[in-house]
Amino acid sequence: MKLYTEWPAFGFSYDGQFMDESTTTNEAATVAEAVMVMISACTPAGGTGGAPVYAHTDTEHHVPVMRDLLERTAAIARPDMFERLRTHMMLWWYSHLYEPLVRASGHRVGLAGFCANRVYNIASLPYVTVAQIVADCSATAEDLAHPYAVLMGHLAAYEMAWCNDIHSGDHETKTSKDITHLPGALAAEGLTPQQAMAQAAEIHDTTMRTYLRAERAAIATGNPRLADYARVLRAWIRGHYDWCRDTHRYMAPLAPSGEERLTQPS
Repeated sequence: MKLYTEWPAFGFSYDGQFMDESTTTNEAATVAEAVMVMISACTPAGGTGGAPVYAHTDTEHHVPVMRDLLERTAAIARPDMFERLRTHMMLWWYSHLYEPLVRASGHRVGLAGFCANRVYNIASLPYVTVAQIVADCSATAEDLAHPYAVLMGHLAAYEMAWCNDIHSGDHETKTSKDITHLPGALAAEGLTPQQAMAQAAEIHDTTMRTYLRAERAAIATGNPRLADYARVLRAWIRGHYDWCRDTHRYMAPLAPSGEERLTQPS
């Protein structure tokens, strides 16, 4: 569990520093460099050779942290699970390019493109695979290719994305107008904030109902490994609900801006 928590901790930290919340982020070139450094760290040695990584990026982009996470995860993961994780990780990093490149083009991030990108952009699928690894899930690569398993994995990933967006939307809107989330994308389509949040909740609930139907169908196959995969996903989803409801990240008051600090009594 310690290893699992280190993965999202690193993801949130890196995303906050280079992608969403830093005053130096959201520039396409800044995001692209950060993305390519991580892809290089995830690329197998002797494969494509990876993207060029210069000496300064080792500390600036926390490459040793990523390599350490990969090495410790590889030590406990089955080879097929680890290769799936590495593939999902690279797709996650690539997904970060979508929003800054759209903004750089002068267009706004559209709802359809945002939703298509979101299944990877919040790192849901990599985290699903990490959960399987640390829980020693018995499902094989063949089991996970089953249509019910594919559907469950993607719906669980979307559940995490929509749950996160609903709980974090107010906080992130106040943090930066450049952070895109489901309620904000719906509001940009012309809905009021209240309507956008209600629609986001309905999308989440529809996703969850569809997931539960897929879970029942997977268990009904009688395949114990699919049932084990359902066990891991159910625990992962529940843990994420609890985190979103209780995390200090979304509940704490925002720090006052410089101007506000000047006007507050000492």
